[in-house]
Amino acid sequence: MILTPIWPRPLLRDMSWNWLNPWATGCPGLNAQVRDFSHDYCYGTNAGHFGGPYSIIWYWAMYGLALGGRYYPYVNDLTVFVVINFFFVWKIRRAFPGYKKLALVNTLYSWTAWMFLLAWPQILLILYSMAGSLIVKNRWLRLSLLILAPILRFPIGGPLYLWTFIFNFSFHIAGNASPYVATVFFWLLCLGFLIRDWHWKTVSAAGLTVHTLIHILDRLPSHSRTRDYLFRDVSQTESI
Repeated sequence: MILTPIWPRPLLRDMSWNWLNPWATGCPGLNAQVRDFSHDYCYGTNAGHFGGPYSIIWYWAMYGLALGGRYYPYVNDLTVFVVINFFFVWKIRRAFPGYKKLALVNTLYSWTAWMFLLAWPQILLILYSMAGSLIVKNRWLRLSLLILAPILRFPIGGPLYLWTFIFNFSFHIAGNASPYVATVFFWLLCLGFLIRDWHWKTVSAAGLTVHTLIHILDRLPSHSRTRDYLFRDVSQTESI
């Protein structure tokens, strides 16, 4: 069974859906007995439906964003992705303003997002998870979003035959190389920003603590031995 990725039939609203086994909908011809990996067994992702060897969280999100396909063609994953993409373009531009080198993050994200929207929309949820780590402030939430990105891509929560399909078919498709190289590059970039900001916040917090202690010690009596002892240690810490 070879399924044309851009052909919208069958429509999601006409397909059976199981929240605990969405792969039966997205990859109807794939099962543990399959030994011929010369062709695809999963639906492509387009305005009418979606599919692939992805995680159960990916399927839940795709189904939810499309509202189960009940309002096709007015509401579908691609139209929702366009709206989400404009939001991230706006927020990332606010996070990286100006025209210096860091502003190139805006260009990188925009080109990557529109490339995925036109050719590989199934990767957009992964890209949005990474982009989210650039615009939120909480570093633990940023880390969680970066962890979520690869979880979305791989069939976490699914049967083992999905992994067999990935290793025997997906990894051998030359066309899959460029989008996933771009994905890995953007993930590493987001990780680099997180490490930089994490280190900066740690150093800033340590510096704030030292200066707070110095302020407290200055308020102690000048003849206090405790003040002299602690002030010496704090001063050494600050110099380090």
